[in-house]
Amino acid sequence: MVSEAEVQAFVRSDFVAFAEGSFYELNPETQFFHNWHIDVIAEALEECRAGKLCRLVINLPPRSLKSHMTSISFCAWLLGQNPGAQIICASYAQGLSDKLAGDCLSLMRTRWYQKLFPACRLARPGQAVHDFSTTQKGFRLATYAIWWIKASIQEYILRSKSLVKMGTTANQKRLFFNLHRAKSKIAAVSDGDLHPNQVALIAQGLRVTEQDVIDMNRRLSGDVSLNFQASEDGASTALQDRLVDDTPPQEQILVESQEAANGRKALDEALKLLNERERRIFVARRLAEEPSKLDELANKFGVSRERVRQIEARAFEKVRKAVKHRVAASATPEMIAAY
Repeated sequence: MVSEAEVQAFVRSDFVAFAEGSFYELNPETQFFHNWHIDVIAEALEECRAGKLCRLVINLPPRSLKSHMTSISFCAWLLGQNPGAQIICASYAQGLSDKLAGDCLSLMRTRWYQKLFPACRLARPGQAVHDFSTTQKGFRLATYAIWWIKASIQEYILRSKSLVKMGTTANQKRLFFNLHRAKSKIAAVSDGDLHPNQVALIAQGLRVTEQDVIDMNRRLSGDVSLNFQASEDGASTALQDRLVDDTPPQEQILVESQEAANGRKALDEALKLLNERERRIFVARRLAEEPSKLDELANKFGVSRERVRQIEARAFEKVRKAVKHRVAASATPEMIAAY
């Protein structure tokens, strides 16, 4: 015959047996139907308790005992095994959070639980439902995530409203969710830009800058495709056809390209008129990305700094005259003036 002490030892060591017993303690008139998924959940939770599993998602339909197994039985069982355990339980709403915390507290107050875990005692008899602790500094803290969920939904709306980022600062987020209401209060319901007086009133009411109000009002008007057909004088044209192109026309690009090519060719021809030393000094002083200093060239060619400067000036004058003479043969008066 199995003794009561042996049954208690088995329930203390087997979480499935503990979960079934706790179910009857909380729901004495309801029958517990065991199923294979109970064993799977219990095995996964045991791995969490042992530290082998750090993340666990239990995805089951309602009325599958998810909450009973995790937020009620598992928390009570953890505190029974280790009265110093510190547990935080988060639910989506306050009502559910208080319900689960109350059931867990009620379970730990039963004579059945206190016989199983005599070392686990509540610190005070009249503790709050959402936050109760043990005499060994363990606790179960209940909270709810409705504000986190709401913030996540709002963040998703901000990201999905437009291809352009709508709210990246606190002021922009405040305007995104309150601008329409603020405009309705002052009867500013027309499309387009707001009147300066309306902008000032909204900025003062929402504690943001007037420029933030103007920018967000324009953004909330919606994205418009550049392929949108806009009618003007009976003709329908795409908005992209009305955009101003800042790039220079093809004719100007061609002329500038030809001028640059002629200039490079004239410079190459002019350099051939210089002797070796003049060409090297001219290139080092005038054409190099980082011009050489007079001292460096003086030491390199064994002359004084003043002599290097004179050679550079003479070479520059030769090149200037040669280039101007060559360009004059094929360029317009404007190009000659440029040289």
